Amino acid sequence: MSGNKAFFRQSVRSSVASSIIEATFCIVFFIPFVLLLVDFGLVVLVSIWNHDVCCYAARHASRGLPDAISKGAPRKRAVDALKSVVYPRTLMTIEPNIDVRETVKPIVDGDVFGGQVEGTVTVSTVAEVAPPFLLLPILGKSKISLSASQTYPYTSTLTAPSQSLAQ
Repeated sequence: MSGNKAFFRQSVRSSVASSIIEATFCIVFFIPFVLLLVDFGLVVLVSIWNHDVCCYAARHASRGLPDAISKGAPRKRAVDALKSVVYPRTLMTIEPNIDVRETVKPIVDGDVFGGQVEGTVTVSTVAEVAPPFLLLPILGKSKISLSASQTYPYTSTLTAPSQSLAQ
């Protein structure tokens, strides 16, 4: 019986030692885990933000005449839309070189009769994010690039030139 008492006396710890062990565990494991969660959350937010900005630029690029009729107009509309919503940021940026592609059916006699422009415009953007805590050193990169691409149909019509019937 006396052996059991000695065993129990040795296993009794002070509350200060337990608090130190718990604090050490928290610092070593829990805080880096929370920092990684914050980094992943930032990457997800930038991905959503890039998708929304790409949708906005594609929508604006589709609201006018295609490149086949008005050279460079869809790209200019997309860039102008990006400039209106993208602000200089330290952790996330959108590259200014966006890709604007279109597919347009040939417009037969559009300059004579007018009509609906049939086709689509595709805008692709690339956003870069630099998570501030642990994700970049783990991956060994300086920034993470996220891309988005959106396609919208053209919503413009060609108007027929007005011709005088009384000639």
